[in-house]
Amino acid sequence: YSLNTAEKIVNYINDNYGIKITNQSIADIFGFNSHYVSDMIKKFTGMSLHKYLLHVRMIKAISYMESNTYTLSEIAVRCGFGDIYYFSRYFKKEMGISPSEYMKSN
Repeated sequence: YSLNTAEKIVNYINDNYGIKITNQSIADIFGFNSHYVSDMIKKFTGMSLHKYLLHVRMIKAISYMESNTYTLSEIAVRCGFGDIYYFSRYFKKEMGISPSEYMKSN
């Protein structure tokens, strides 16, 4: 695979983390088979495409939380989690504390 292509896909994810992104949607945009895209991203980032997308969304969510500009519901939607419940469950699983506890501590 091309490092340039993998980098373009990673940049696309970093720029579009707030919308629905799937292996198939990335494959369609970049003109590849979804399995090929998945393998390429795994080799490039060390994470599956889905895991990398969640990683980017978490980094962005934490950044929004630290800016104190948006509510948790707004952050969840802005970061592509869909709803506050999914975001809260995922955040707590990854960080060990709830998003609201995180915001209070910062």
